[in-house]
Amino acid sequence: MKIKFKIAILAIIGFASISFAQENQFNITKKAPSFPNGIANQVSYIDFGDIKFWGYVEITLTGGWNYQNNVGKYTKRYEIGKNIGNLLYRSTSEVPSSFGLVSSQWKLGEAFLDTNNHLKVPIYHLVSTGNGLTVNITGISVVNFDKNLITITAPTIVANNETRDYVTYKSQVNFMDKVGIGTLNPQSPLDIKSSKNRTLSLDFTGAQVGWKYTWQSFKTNSVEQWRIIGHEDSNSSLSFRNATGKDILNLLQEGNVGIGTLTTGPHKLAVEGSIGAREIKVLAFPNWADFVFDNNYNLPTLSEVENHIKEKGHLKDIPSAKEVKKDGFFLGEMDAKLLQKIEELTLYTIAQEKQLKTQANKIKNLEAQTKEIKELKALVKKLLKDK
Repeated sequence: MKIKFKIAILAIIGFASISFAQENQFNITKKAPSFPNGIANQVSYIDFGDIKFWGYVEITLTGGWNYQNNVGKYTKRYEIGKNIGNLLYRSTSEVPSSFGLVSSQWKLGEAFLDTNNHLKVPIYHLVSTGNGLTVNITGISVVNFDKNLITITAPTIVANNETRDYVTYKSQVNFMDKVGIGTLNPQSPLDIKSSKNRTLSLDFTGAQVGWKYTWQSFKTNSVEQWRIIGHEDSNSSLSFRNATGKDILNLLQEGNVGIGTLTTGPHKLAVEGSIGAREIKVLAFPNWADFVFDNNYNLPTLSEVENHIKEKGHLKDIPSAKEVKKDGFFLGEMDAKLLQKIEELTLYTIAQEKQLKTQANKIKNLEAQTKEIKELKALVKKLLKDK
């Protein structure tokens, strides 16, 4: 008898639990009022009434064909916390499904309370074609409420700038295999295919002036190797940081690039360290040194060069060692100045070559004259001897 009584009690408790669960879980499908054709900015409202509701609501929109194809599935999920005649304590949303034509023609707004404390969700018609709409409302509330209070208002015109929703999740999502965005056959853990600009957009919304924050972290076997760092400063620079925490490559907003340094000064490329290259080409330089060969070029005399060296300790137009140590030098400008000196040396060498040729001719003439003098002396000596 006791066993039968216990079984009866358990059955009653189980039935009561099932009834309670069914009572608080709901699934309602309604046909929305027709949206007239050719009218923009139409908005209808799902009106839940002034209810006590603690739980979640999931609203799905789909359609067929009236003036425009309206198929697909668009779902928005809301967490709701509200008492009767009271404030909306909690309301956030996410979009677990947004595909097909319906998702680009309609948008569910955020839940709000009107002046009568009615819980409402707006349905925005994003196009002006006349379309019918089927609305499915499901959810669970920990407290029971009258589902008959749920109505969908006739559309009205409300100016707005609403745009379509895309899939968004407010909770953490863990995909263990592959995720494809814009593709049904992802080849990588994350495979994105899109014809849109800004295929991937990252927005760190908590930055403050002077902060450094991580955009992306790259790891191998759970050990961080590289990190992309954003700098919230006057430059809003982007840095690539290595495993030792050193910023290796820095990109500044004005287009300057720093390797090993954030201080680029006026330079497009600043390098803290040496540069190795097989070849470097300066595309254009306005003041190349061929002016040295102009007829009106004032070539300094070697005496003037000597005096300048004695006085200054370096060649004219060439920076001193002290100046180079302090300010460095521009490669193109220095190459031009060195070429200027090489061309001046070439002119000196040409002048000396001419002078040497003149002297050689003079020496040759003197040697010929000396030979003639010797021959004349020998002849005179012989004549005197024969006399």
